[in-house]
Amino acid sequence: MKKIEDIFVIGSYYNELNMDHLFSKEMKEYIKLFKFERNDYICIEGENMSHFMFFIEGKAKLFKTLPNGRTVLLSFYKPLQIIGDIEIVKNQAASGTIQALSD
Repeated sequence: MKKIEDIFVIGSYYNELNMDHLFSKEMKEYIKLFKFERNDYICIEGENMSHFMFFIEGKAKLFKTLPNGRTVLLSFYKPLQIIGDIEIVKNQAASGTIQALSD
């Protein structure tokens, strides 16, 4: 995971996705842009979520580990989807693992 600091890039995504309709201007300073490389973990099952995220580009998969150690694929993520909403609101750990399939 790499934090993108370029204000132009952040502003470009913010405007392209019309996020000003979702958030007040005061929230803009708290929005951060992260880039995940292929095979990076976006969140890991059982760990607390530190961010409420919008998946805005690329592809990822959501899977869960069963008690016998096997994994089961639950779904694919594609833009524009929300990650961590339930976990943040309920203050609970991630119920599954999300792994990037592309940059």
